[in-house]
Amino acid sequence: MAISASLSAHHVFVLISLERLFSSFYPAYFERHSSRALAFALAIVFGGVSWLYSIACMTNYFSSIAEEDFVPIFNARNESNTQPFQDLMIVTTASNAFSLIMLSIDLYLNFIRQPADNSTLAVSYQRSENRRILLTILPIEFSESTTSIITSIFQMMLGNFINVQTPSTRQIVIELLALPPVYPLLLAIVIEFRVGRERKKSVVIAHHDVDHMENLRFWNKST
Repeated sequence: MAISASLSAHHVFVLISLERLFSSFYPAYFERHSSRALAFALAIVFGGVSWLYSIACMTNYFSSIAEEDFVPIFNARNESNTQPFQDLMIVTTASNAFSLIMLSIDLYLNFIRQPADNSTLAVSYQRSENRRILLTILPIEFSESTTSIITSIFQMMLGNFINVQTPSTRQIVIELLALPPVYPLLLAIVIEFRVGRERKKSVVIAHHDVDHMENLRFWNKST
């Protein structure tokens, strides 16, 4: 499950990068048609696809499920699991690189490129919103990418150089190695929750010593 969660967490960051990229190119359209329900549905789809792919790699692309007493366990030294294991590491590394490229483009479009002089209020607001989100996910993205790369390296070393005797012990070690990339996603959820709570707190500034409506009536009478 840790492998599935790690892959899903990374693909959620890819989805966020693509969303910010689209909003950078079409800010006015995104401002009018953005949908939280659609974003949540896409995150569920990305997570489900990532989970199915990781299960496919543990079952030699579902060909081992029909075997009697089969338990889906990663064992790179098993000939039937060698190629799926390598495919999973390649997919993880490629998606990691793709996410970093998307994030770099987002940073350029929202921080370095100068906006047009005739930008509307909606475009300016969306640009400031993109900056806020990018500044939030930037450290999370880099920490997630770093832990994913380190995890992939240790996974390859475990499959080729480290001798773990029993399959169950090997699976426990693999699951523990796959947990660190999940932490940045949990951090993102905590940050979003805290920011949402702060935004819900409305601040009302009352000036009891100044009655604006009374002043308005006074000036209307005087004129």
